[in-house]
Amino acid sequence: MPGTTSGHYESHTADSYESAYFYSPGEYTYYLRDMVKQVLHLQSSSSLPSSSSTIRRRLIDIGGGTGNFTRMILEDVPNIEGVVIDPFLEAGGSDTRSTGGDMQFVKASAEDFAETASSSNGGEWWKGGYHYILMKEVVHHFPYDARSDIFRGLRSGLATTNQESNVGPSLLIVTRPQIDIDYPLWPAARQVWTANQPSASDIESDLAIAGFQDVQSKIQTYPASIKLDRWLDMVQSRFWSTFANFSDGELEAACDLIQEEAKSKTDGDGVVHFEDRLVFITAR
Repeated sequence: MPGTTSGHYESHTADSYESAYFYSPGEYTYYLRDMVKQVLHLQSSSSLPSSSSTIRRRLIDIGGGTGNFTRMILEDVPNIEGVVIDPFLEAGGSDTRSTGGDMQFVKASAEDFAETASSSNGGEWWKGGYHYILMKEVVHHFPYDARSDIFRGLRSGLATTNQESNVGPSLLIVTRPQIDIDYPLWPAARQVWTANQPSASDIESDLAIAGFQDVQSKIQTYPASIKLDRWLDMVQSRFWSTFANFSDGELEAACDLIQEEAKSKTDGDGVVHFEDRLVFITAR
């Protein structure tokens, strides 16, 4: 649903979006940071052997938004720069290297890489020469019929040295299950979720079609807890695009239903507990 997705993200400021539980600094984001660094073999300078390579590497973060998470995972990792690719960059975003330092911002969409699959990069420096591809909670927004072309274009831009290396994956997709989720939702929201969230097997198949190798997936779980009132505020503010499919009145009624169903999962302090399940898909 490109229209719904576009409207959803354009209606959120960086502050409103990253104030949500899953994106604000805290125990959860630190856990996710450590998982991403572990999977991509991004080691801090203190843990690297003295004989380690000094080749400068680049990570592109597709749909990286403010770049705050990108900075978190690259912190203390030597000889690496991050490039955030996002179509909804706010003022301060750039389509050049003018931001300086170890972070660059490019206002572009994942679909722009699909064009790379069948043409040259047109002199756009950010479409090639990178060593790592990160797609965190964004792949479900890719048009179904363009997904394999996007992946093919992304693969074509990988640095040759990285494709020849035997150390770790070049690509990491962090997404969520299509069906088996544990969030405090309501039936209609679960239906919307299932209809718009691609399965891990479909994503893996498209990666293989695009030429990626060693495609693997694994479920990572996290015991989450949040004040029920805060969760309801997040739902009503439509922090996930799933909720953009519902009117204000429908969300208000849904929150009443969530409150009723959450009683069995809420402790005496009004905290609701659930398991956050993330799908980590890797490839080379």
